[in-house]
Amino acid sequence: MKKINQNRIKKTLGIILMILVLIFTFSADVSASSMTEITKEEVINLVNQSRKTEGLDILTENEKLNLAAGQKAEDMIKENYFAHNSPGGKTPWFWMEKNNYDYHYAGENLAMDFHNAFDQHLAWMKSPTHRKNILNQEFREIGVAVKQGVIEGHLAIITVQEFGTPMNFVPDFSVKNTPAPQVQALEKQADANLKTAPIIDKNQPNSSLLKEKFPLVNWRDLAFLYLNALILLIILVVNPFIIAFSVVQFINFKAENEKKLALKN
Repeated sequence: MKKINQNRIKKTLGIILMILVLIFTFSADVSASSMTEITKEEVINLVNQSRKTEGLDILTENEKLNLAAGQKAEDMIKENYFAHNSPGGKTPWFWMEKNNYDYHYAGENLAMDFHNAFDQHLAWMKSPTHRKNILNQEFREIGVAVKQGVIEGHLAIITVQEFGTPMNFVPDFSVKNTPAPQVQALEKQADANLKTAPIIDKNQPNSSLLKEKFPLVNWRDLAFLYLNALILLIILVVNPFIIAFSVVQFINFKAENEKKLALKN
């Protein structure tokens, strides 16, 4: 009889443990799915849609620029910064050159903590400097990376856009509105200060960081946030009761067995 009761206790504890594992797993899945819906393909597609609307040539995805964007994003997460230049002095052009992208023109856009590609693109287009990069007629190629990691103490979504025109690019002058490459701020040259690489951050003029990063109309993200909070609250409240119940059950089983053994003897 004692062995049977012990088996029951083990089964009960096993079921409780399984329930807790399922709760934590579900919470993690919900958290991960609510973090981001941004994909590289969506970001590039939105850029090209805006360029088509303005009568500009679409940008071609370039794998070297994709690699540069990915390494830049990983470096920001690793070194805990959100800026074009790293604390160690690495510029956006460092990552392009590291991946052997010999550029004639180059530019970079950054964004953090947007949960869908459309809102992110809309914020870039509202910013004159970022819009200038997206609609720059000198650019011919694009690379994008979307990464998640801890920056400034919170789990962040980082999107990096790298724009470029290769040094060996030969424009087709027979096509109307296709300009010849000219020396300007975004052209590769010795003075790094002339390479404009705008950024969405707290210093962006005439913008509300809270409004752009967390739009109130995004009810889905808000619902996921409340659901996560509710699940954690349930775990914190219910878990002590489950433990206490298990202990009481164990004590009762043990007392019952001792009583039966005493009667038998």
